[in-house]
Amino acid sequence: MSNPRKEKRPRVLLVELEYAQISQATIFVELGCAEVSVVTPDGEVLFTQGVLAGRYEASQWLPFMEPQELLRINGHFTAVAARRGRTKRVTYGEGATKTGANPLWRPRTESKFEREMRRTIGALTARVHKQDEELLEQRRERRRERRAELQARQQPVEVVEEVEELQEPPSPAETQ
Repeated sequence: MSNPRKEKRPRVLLVELEYAQISQATIFVELGCAEVSVVTPDGEVLFTQGVLAGRYEASQWLPFMEPQELLRINGHFTAVAARRGRTKRVTYGEGATKTGANPLWRPRTESKFEREMRRTIGALTARVHKQDEELLEQRRERRRERRAELQARQQPVEVVEEVEELQEPPSPAETQ
């Protein structure tokens, strides 16, 4: 059996906003949809527009209305008409700045587990930095070796002994 209190019934509202209220009103359409209508004082509906879920400024319908007409909203929505002033100074009186915080509170000291964890993380970080430095040094050493090899290849070769000039073989006409 279902509990009647927990059953959600669809909330369908009907609100009429006057011309002066529209400029500051906001309409929040829920998951369903709503209808926005412009109505004359006689009750004649000039037009109706369906709106989907979302937030709408009611002022967007002002260009389609005369000052004596009403904006009727029907469906699943919440209309919020703001008051004239946007902000208002509020005075709270004596003791408004006092807090309910515990005046005896002190920051807790780190636990044994936390100290151990920080020590372990520090050791691991140091080990990683050391390995990074070793790899960097190995790369530098390899670069030095490669440069030395390239310089050795580019050095001119010394001539140990000179080769006698070769004479051209005699032509076939000379041999006959």
